[in-house]
Amino acid sequence: MIPLRANPSRLTFRNVDRNADVLQGTVMLKRGDGGPIKPRVIKGKKGIETAIREIEPGERYELEVTITRPYPNGPLKKLLQLGTGVEEVPETSFLILADIPPRVNVLPRQFTLPPLIEEPFEQSVELNWVETTAYKVLRVETNIAELTARVEEKDGRQVVILHAPPGYKRAKGTFPGVTIHTDDPDLPTLRVPVNTGRPSRRGTGVRSPDRGAANRMRPSRSVTP
Repeated sequence: MIPLRANPSRLTFRNVDRNADVLQGTVMLKRGDGGPIKPRVIKGKKGIETAIREIEPGERYELEVTITRPYPNGPLKKLLQLGTGVEEVPETSFLILADIPPRVNVLPRQFTLPPLIEEPFEQSVELNWVETTAYKVLRVETNIAELTARVEEKDGRQVVILHAPPGYKRAKGTFPGVTIHTDDPDLPTLRVPVNTGRPSRRGTGVRSPDRGAANRMRPSRSVTP
């Protein structure tokens, strides 16, 4: 049973201008097959404001969605949980997409550690601001105690270096990442994930200085926090 119908079925913002103050869209929510509806947002999402207006009680409502700055560093994909007011199907979800261009290109887009770390291992990612060089990284931090990160400058560009000690192995249920804090008001923070797997051919990863040869990683255009 469909408790309510949304038109459009998902909200998509295309060709977003990062300089836009807000992104706004409206969705019509109509009664489905389960009787009168009373939609509500169960839990909000950071950076997304919502409002529901009653058009016809139990039959039709408008969901207004506003995405506010600072925007993420790349495409946005959020699933909004809605209460329906229908007893048989009390909850449903609604997808919000936004084609947001990156503010910073991160190369490669993630850190990738080898499956088995026998020696201290380091890998770097390079940050390149799009259309500006005015901003800098202030500090970096990891969410896993065994992993450390630091910022260095190479050839006039900032790089973030992740250090993994011998014997490190990703624990089940954890999602390692490096949070980068910048002085850019349009992108105060971004997160670079840390994965474990077989290194690919392009990018830059090296063991700690004077301990081994370079490993190669695949670069990508951007990271989404």
